[in-house]
Amino acid sequence: MVPNDLDDEIARELLSRPAPEPNHRPRLVWTGRFSAEKRLLPFLDALAEANLDVEVHVFGDGAERGKAEAKAGAMDKPTVHFRGKVPYAQMLGELRKADALIQTSQGFETQGMAVYEAAALGTATLLSDHKIAEDLPTGIYWQTADDSVSGLARALSQCVENIRSGSGPGTSDFDTDSFLQSRQCELMREVYEATISEFMSLAPAS
Repeated sequence: MVPNDLDDEIARELLSRPAPEPNHRPRLVWTGRFSAEKRLLPFLDALAEANLDVEVHVFGDGAERGKAEAKAGAMDKPTVHFRGKVPYAQMLGELRKADALIQTSQGFETQGMAVYEAAALGTATLLSDHKIAEDLPTGIYWQTADDSVSGLARALSQCVENIRSGSGPGTSDFDTDSFLQSRQCELMREVYEATISEFMSLAPAS
């Protein structure tokens, strides 16, 4: 499978900027519609269960916003900021600044575009969707052991522990260019050429 990609020029511009300053508290980003299939509410339940001293920036909007804000307001250690909808370029900048992207949908995404964007920008992801994990190189993501809220809470705890210690998944040893648009276009060209070649080899001689 050929995954989604990030526009080369946007990626180069973001990556040419000075590296973000280290965050005083681990900075986690969640982005998506506030709807059941994206599992924002289970994520907030897991965050409350883990009770981590982290800063969470939530991007997007939707029908579950009121419930989400109520859950966030009742938390102890975590600080949750609801940032609403932002322009695409700004969202990519937020992924670049984050210590980790949190992806919580399960079996819903055809491909998780934000996961590939984060990888291209040097940010690892905590993944709930094991299908997306199958399409990523090992070592650049955390993954939940199961689909439960408690499983997500445990994965969040491991993620934050690794961020604090500077260990665990990262993209420093990974070719982030592999998720750029130009590289994916090359892969698609190879797929088309191989398909045409196979078709021509099976076609009857004229």
